[in-house]
Amino acid sequence: MFTDFNNNYYEFEIPLEVTSWGENLDTEVWPENNELNLEFELLQLAKQDRNLAVAMGLHESNNVPYSTLDGRVTVRGNPNLSAVKTIMLGVRNLKENGETVCGEVWFNELRLTDFDEYGGWATNARVNGRLADFANVNIAGNMSTVGFGSIEQKLQERQKYNARQYDLASTFSLDKFFPEETGLKIPLYVGVSEAVKDPHYNPLDPDITLSKSLDNLETKAEKDELKNIVQDYTSRKSINLSNVRKQKNPGAVTVAKSKIYDIENWSMSYGYTEVMSRDINTEYNLNKSYQAALNYTYSSRPKNYKPFSKVKLFRNKYFKLLKDFNYHLLPKSITFQTDFDRHYNARKIRNISNNNMLIAPTYNKSFYWNRNYGFKHDITRMLKVNFNVRNSASIDEPSGRLDKEDSDYSLKMDTIWDNVLDFGRSTLYHHDLNVTYKVPINKFPFTDWITMNTKYSANYDWTAAPKALSRLGNTIQNSNTKQINGTLNFTSLYNK
Repeated sequence: MFTDFNNNYYEFEIPLEVTSWGENLDTEVWPENNELNLEFELLQLAKQDRNLAVAMGLHESNNVPYSTLDGRVTVRGNPNLSAVKTIMLGVRNLKENGETVCGEVWFNELRLTDFDEYGGWATNARVNGRLADFANVNIAGNMSTVGFGSIEQKLQERQKYNARQYDLASTFSLDKFFPEETGLKIPLYVGVSEAVKDPHYNPLDPDITLSKSLDNLETKAEKDELKNIVQDYTSRKSINLSNVRKQKNPGAVTVAKSKIYDIENWSMSYGYTEVMSRDINTEYNLNKSYQAALNYTYSSRPKNYKPFSKVKLFRNKYFKLLKDFNYHLLPKSITFQTDFDRHYNARKIRNISNNNMLIAPTYNKSFYWNRNYGFKHDITRMLKVNFNVRNSASIDEPSGRLDKEDSDYSLKMDTIWDNVLDFGRSTLYHHDLNVTYKVPINKFPFTDWITMNTKYSANYDWTAAPKALSRLGNTIQNSNTKQINGTLNFTSLYNK
């Protein structure tokens, strides 16, 4: 049986009994001993014996043919029954003196029988718990074994690995540990999960079961190392604090008026997620994500002041413009949001074909600092201003691994903190300004039937060029729009 045509093959041979001349019974023409009945397990055992002999120095190497004691099985290289390309049947002349042998040999048919048809099983479990009024805990787990599958699946479609997985997700209301009068809201989420798949066959020796490969190893360290290589493993960890804030006057019938300096205007969030996976081709693939956000939102209905509304002189219709003069001291709303978004990925490919060739790990990192702010201010009932800004900056990190065990860890952290204190390297800036003004032309007796609205809009965009192309400069784009709308009020004109 050949995986390829030169260096990787199994060979199985049996002696043939020559039929005497003149025999006509079928059992004599083709004796039972000439029937080829091959158990694949014999091939697997021969390769395991060969591997053990090479490891102990009793056999030269895998590339030198190895034969069992009875001489029936010979193995060379690392053949794989799951990737057999050719099966060759033939007759070998064992005459040492080269004597010519003449005869007739029949090859009738080749059959594959006695499949492993054992079935697998699977189970699921789930537990939901509530701890008083401050926590909910959900635990789920599942397990399935080799051979598990649905009724309509064929044998080759069934599961070929043992799998187990568990998930733990819990939510906590940490504010329950503080008096209700404080108005604190501290929701916490914690999640942990782990999934493991143990293949039925050893991927490094695909026609040998993993359990047999482990049995051939002597020490626990060797067995753990093999498991670490062939397992498909994924673990997840996450913790989140979402919208931590303080409420104003909890339980009060009426809510107090919002002030610009209130602590209740602030809220914060934090999230951390770590995903680590490995498999036969990947030694490790580590992903870490960090998110942190700080928000400020002030919204109110500021008092409107009319300093001349009670002046008797201005009650005349010709002084209506002065009588209705008004203003707001405080803005209608102020918003501010800043958030950090950092991703770190470290990945190392496993070289399973040549242990002497080392593959260096690769690192992919990004660290962004976004800042958004804006305000709305109705300066008067006629004049309104809306201004918003969006800014994004990149916190450039030193290349390579970032680990506390490294000797240059402190220097890399100093570089990162210096970039943070410099507010990062701006990559995007955008602002838009909208000003609307209702021209008070209707405050005069002869034009009170006319209304006029004006609007001014301006936008500004600045985009930084990539660092590799910084010599080409950045991109700036701005635009402004003026709009004047006039409306005739025919109802007022008719009443005149």
